Amino acid sequence: MLNRHDPLSASAPVAVAEPATPNPATAPVQTPARGGLKKVQLGGIAKKKDDTSTKYPVYPDADGSAAELAARIAERQEQFDALKSALETDKAELARVKIRPWYLRHFHRKTSVPSSVLVHWQVPGDPQAGTPDRTGTVRVTVKEQYYSFPTEDAFVPIFGDQVEKYFRQSFELKVDGDKLPGQTRGEEFLAKLQALFAEYDCSDALEAKECVVPVDNFKALRLAEMDLAQSLALENVGDKGLTECSVSTKGTRGK
Repeated sequence: MLNRHDPLSASAPVAVAEPATPNPATAPVQTPARGGLKKVQLGGIAKKKDDTSTKYPVYPDADGSAAELAARIAERQEQFDALKSALETDKAELARVKIRPWYLRHFHRKTSVPSSVLVHWQVPGDPQAGTPDRTGTVRVTVKEQYYSFPTEDAFVPIFGDQVEKYFRQSFELKVDGDKLPGQTRGEEFLAKLQALFAEYDCSDALEAKECVVPVDNFKALRLAEMDLAQSLALENVGDKGLTECSVSTKGTRGK
């Protein structure tokens, strides 16, 4: 009598499956996050980039009136930009090319100096069209404000060793609050600025800007003591010269 093999018998040998060893190059590795989620490392898989482009809905505009307005706005914006550019060019030519050098020559060695100069203008009318002559006045102000320069190099050829008589160093420190640790704000930080930047290791949050500017009372000193050739040469440095000017069609009453 044959004995049959009973697979459920306790005495029957049981095959134990060995755990499969994952390929370290392809299997995801789970690493516990501190106090957070257990995350699978996806370093070898290209991650989908979020679409950051802004998408707006389109106005239906059934009767086309909005499109008509939009076209008119676009056209007028182009005209405005072109007119604005031309206006700024004309202002710069009037103020910096014509008035500023004349002003420096005219008031050289004078103590009573006005801040502005008036320019009268006239546009003839058209008799056939019945339009009258148009007249007006433009005011050009030579300000006691000056363009800054990063160094004194532009002025050394003009003044030599007398640069310090007319110009001085200026600087400002800018603090980027977003780069500062949160606990460093307040009166203590303001009182001990230099020490705290080193203590909290946030020197990159402090930005320094340095430039060279005219000394106090520069305008009076310039007209009274500076040579005329030197004064005029200052307005040829850089792209705009040294002295700022403004042009206005308002407040133009005068002789």
